[in-house]
Amino acid sequence: MTASSTKSAESPLKSSTVPDKKQLLRKKFQQFINHRQLKNTKSRQIVLDYFLTLKSGHHESAENVYKSLSKQGYKIGLATIYRAINLMTEAKVLEHHTFRQSSSVYEVNYMHHDHLVCLDCGLIKEFEDSAIEARQLAISKTLGFQLEFHKLELFGKCLTPNCSQLPNGTQFDKG
Repeated sequence: MTASSTKSAESPLKSSTVPDKKQLLRKKFQQFINHRQLKNTKSRQIVLDYFLTLKSGHHESAENVYKSLSKQGYKIGLATIYRAINLMTEAKVLEHHTFRQSSSVYEVNYMHHDHLVCLDCGLIKEFEDSAIEARQLAISKTLGFQLEFHKLELFGKCLTPNCSQLPNGTQFDKG
């Protein structure tokens, strides 16, 4: 599986000064690929580079990755992008979310956080709360579980006066 491209062999999405977290995620993915005895193909690297260039907290669908990379001249099929994203999700480099029933989105797994999602406009707010984290650990311990991971996604209607109330299934990120 290779990616033909009108771009040079070096991915232009890479930054010469990549922050430490991005380097750690690259290394984590490479180790995962090596452990699975797979090749880290050019297509996989381009998809990973794409996600690592997104603003922290940005949620992206596979279809949008495909469209964006196509516009940039990359000839990577949608099925290849889905396979790459699935591997990155298995490696815990990306996180998968289905905030709205109609679509899946992915984000880079820089650090744990939770989400509030507006059911009208699709606004997604990320938050961290140490009291919630502590309570979840206490509950799991009380019930005889060792907590490995969790996802907390709260759904409601934002109280913002300019909530655009887009039709269901439309992704909208105001922030």
